[in-house]
Amino acid sequence: MLDTHTRVPVAEYDACPVTGIVRRMGERWTLVVLSLLSRRRYRFNELHRAIEGISQRMLTRTLRTLESDGLVERTVYPTVPPSVEYSLSAKGTALMASLAGLIDWAVAHGGPATPARR
Repeated sequence: MLDTHTRVPVAEYDACPVTGIVRRMGERWTLVVLSLLSRRRYRFNELHRAIEGISQRMLTRTLRTLESDGLVERTVYPTVPPSVEYSLSAKGTALMASLAGLIDWAVAHGGPATPARR
């Protein structure tokens, strides 16, 4: 049982892997990019067109971050000009499977506009 009277040291909180993944999922574009990539592979411009309101710079940054986290794979094909596709890695696929319960809970209990949050 969680002792609610014990303070959690900031260093311990920051080092927690759960904190890191929750922060990453809380970034504005992360979930929509992962959700789209969970359906199929996308080329950069396809992905950019599929996400209303995201700039090319922010999509590039999001993809690079997710790739460095090991959640997204970037495949370069030796064509002229080079063709690049993005897809979920095995780690990204496992994450999306784990998020399925959270997604179901959020849909069942409403979004941020629920009466309790108004």
